[in-house]
Order: sequence, then C-alpha cells, then structure tokens
Amino acid sequence: MKKRLHTNQKLSQERWDELLSVPSPKPVWKIIKWGFPIIILGLFGFLLMQGNYEELLAVAYTWLALNAALAALGALLARGHPLAILTAALASPITSLNPTLAAGWFAGAVQMKIAKPTSKDLQDFLKLDSFGLFWSNRVGRVLLVTAFANLGSSIGAYLAGTAIIGTLLV
Repeated sequence: MKKRLHTNQKLSQERWDELLSVPSPKPVWKIIKWGFPIIILGLFGFLLMQGNYEELLAVAYTWLALNAALAALGALLARGHPLAILTAALASPITSLNPTLAAGWFAGAVQMKIAKPTSKDLQDFLKLDSFGLFWSNRVGRVLLVTAFANLGSSIGAYLAGTAIIGTLLV
C-alpha cells in the first residue's frame, strides 16, 4: 500500500467515479425497516377491531414498558442527565414505530442542552487519549447517551415485538 501511495500513480476517471459513487440501497432493507412497525401497528389495529381491549392494553403495556425501560437503561448506563434518561424513556415507544426517528437523538439533544459541551471539551475529545473520555468528557457523554439510548430502544422494540407476536400466536 505504501508503495502505491508513493508512486503518484494517476487514477482513471472511471476509477474515480467508481470510488466516489454511493451504491443504491437494497429494497429488502427498506421493507424490513418499515415492515416491523407496520406489523406492530397492524397487531394493535387487529386487537382494536376484534374488541379485545384487555389484550390490547396488555400488548400496549408490553410495548411501552420494554421500550421505555431499555432506552432509559441505555441512557442511564451512559451516565446521562436524569432529564435525558426521562426523554429516552418517553420517546422510545413512539420512535420505535418510525424508522426515521431515534430515541437516542432526543436524549442526546437534551443531554447536550443541559450539559453544554465547550470547544475545549471537543478539542480534548478529538485527541482520543483514552476510552474513558467517552464518560469523562461532555462531548463523549452526549455521544454515549445518544448511542446507548438508541441501542436500548432497538433492543426494547425487538423484545417487545417478539413478545407481542408470541402472545398473539398462542
């Protein structure tokens, strides 16, 4: 690789175009991304149409509890501010039904608003001296709150979705 870098070899225009092109997304991911929320909402609608309100409440509770608890746990593990943790819990059940939104974005925004990172925080974080910077630095903390809340929300949605489908199939 070093040899190639030092030869100053010119790339053809076709090679540049190939390297700079962004591959088109596979349609299967779009189906998966939107299919899961449609199935969950469809199950809620099915229970509502059947008039099975008791099971609808149980399913809704499962969805709310698992999504909120695991998103909040993620923000808590990132040592987020209590309001960021609460935001993750409140946003998760809703954002899990919309693939264009993420609970961690909201929790991270609250964390950033409350514990405002400074330019020094950013400079220190960009040095990446140690893994501990993620927890001790305000910029790192915002990133952790965002990522962990998103991860918790995703796990919560998956667990709640499978639990709901399993309950209705029995």
